[in-house]
Amino acid sequence: MHHSVCLKMTTLTSKEMLAHWQQHNPQFKETLRLLETDWPHALASVYCLADYLTDAFTLDGHSIFDLCLCNGLGSYEEVSCDDDSVRLWHFIEALTWTAASALTGIRLRDPDHFEWAAVDGVYFYSWIRNRPNRMGYLAEGRIDVRYVSGHTTTKRLQQVIKARIMTPTVAAMLARVEEDVWHEQA
Repeated sequence: MHHSVCLKMTTLTSKEMLAHWQQHNPQFKETLRLLETDWPHALASVYCLADYLTDAFTLDGHSIFDLCLCNGLGSYEEVSCDDDSVRLWHFIEALTWTAASALTGIRLRDPDHFEWAAVDGVYFYSWIRNRPNRMGYLAEGRIDVRYVSGHTTTKRLQQVIKARIMTPTVAAMLARVEEDVWHEQA
């Protein structure tokens, strides 16, 4: 999977990314509305993920952000459970696991030898705009995408992404769900 991760020029804001995703994925319109109604703070996590990834990362020609949101909402929709917090847990798990699976071991390097990796916890939106010439490098295709094996695990990267995108409200709710699961298994 890693070898098909590519970069393209990023131009959309997080709100524009969500609007673009909605235009191309009308089948999830009601699920997104339900998530937004049940968990308004979860939408903040979606916007944070959009800034974390931007629309620059693609996997086999598809936006990684779009894949994350489709998988997250698909999971939210599929869970047959009356407990909305369990459904939220499945949404965040699928959302972040998709991103982590795509980006585990991926490292970017600009021509000035500065690097970015998702596991470092820096939003790509911030990194790409941190130096004035980086957007030009991206537009010219001069940022190298490479795979570095053993750099981190997918589970560790998922934890980093969760920590960077979840609001305190969502994090507290997921911690309660995970605690309940542990008590049920004991």
